[in-house]
Amino acid sequence: MSQDSNLNAIAWGEKAVIGASGGLSLVILKLIEADFFLTSSLSDAEILVRYLTYIAYLILGVMVAIFFTDSDGNKEKIRKNAFISGLVAPSLLLAVVSPPNVDEDINPTTHIQQLGERIQPSNFSPLGAESTPENDALDDDHSSKLNLAATFSRVRSTDAQVSRTTIVHGVKVLDIVPDDIEKASFGQLLLGAIGRSPNLKNYVFVVGKTTSQHNAVNIAVNINSFIKNKRSLGVLHAIVMHPKNTNQYYISIGEINLKKDAKLIKQKIHGYASKVLFGDKQVTETDRKIASSLLQGTVVFADDLLPSV
Repeated sequence: MSQDSNLNAIAWGEKAVIGASGGLSLVILKLIEADFFLTSSLSDAEILVRYLTYIAYLILGVMVAIFFTDSDGNKEKIRKNAFISGLVAPSLLLAVVSPPNVDEDINPTTHIQQLGERIQPSNFSPLGAESTPENDALDDDHSSKLNLAATFSRVRSTDAQVSRTTIVHGVKVLDIVPDDIEKASFGQLLLGAIGRSPNLKNYVFVVGKTTSQHNAVNIAVNINSFIKNKRSLGVLHAIVMHPKNTNQYYISIGEINLKKDAKLIKQKIHGYASKVLFGDKQVTETDRKIASSLLQGTVVFADDLLPSV
């Protein structure tokens, strides 16, 4: 091949294919990072949006390769530049729009401690009794006799699911349903696909879980007594969240919040618990147990508390 033939113009179609190849390289890397969505807990809508985003990467790579790569000159050099343009264009976009990684302390629900096994109610609860099926039944029975019925209830028009709140021994017990958790729109899902986390109320700071409402309420009572009237904690208090159609009861500080708010709750609670454990003042064994337990609390996606369908 002569030197002149190597300097012939490259067709825009060839540059488009090469640019798409560069974009495809980034897409493959993103799919590997997501395990090709084979073991993903993302919803179908979230996965679809991510695939559409990857297609956009390819289109962006094609456009940049066509319009920003010279058509004349050494063919091999033009081909290399077209490939690099197709690879760099979506990568540069991601670098511009994606914030620093701030989700390092958002943990899966598997990190939630099982309080019923680690802390015996007889040692931990001022309410006294161990949890047994009989006690749990009595607890529910007393709730109705003492007029501890639902303080409010609402029926969702979309799927007729009922979200109910009851007050047991001064502790809010919230039966949560999918509609209690704010869902992302298509545009917000798109932001998530490129690394921008939308501001949705679907995070919660969870201290632990148990399979007994009696245990959960006992623990929440102790925590509320522990953090009551602490100026640095404001009006924070423990509640019990019960995903409907499950046997799990989660003890959380605060309800479902924005990510920044849930993380702020975690920061305040961990700070106070650390001060109790490692400060100069002497503390009771009960307070020491509560503080140690609070330090193991974690921020999780509220969606993951619900049963999978």
